[in-house]
Amino acid sequence: MIAFIKGIIHSYSNDSLIIENNGIGYRVYVANPMAVRLNAEVILYTYQHVREDAITLFGFTRWRSMICFCSWSVS
Repeated sequence: MIAFIKGIIHSYSNDSLIIENNGIGYRVYVANPMAVRLNAEVILYTYQHVREDAITLFGFTRWRSMICFCSWSVS
């Protein structure tokens, strides 16, 4: 599991950010991707959701927000 990602915001879309870390771009789904600046450094705590057809990362700026999401999504 990926606990957090620290990197530079490369680009964003309506529902996600691409964060570059050591030459790898991670797509992380976040609540409000347009609230961040391109080329800014961020740290996002992540929840990694694994399904048969996808592996998805959800990102949160606060640890407690991620814990709350995890308890909701697992229930």
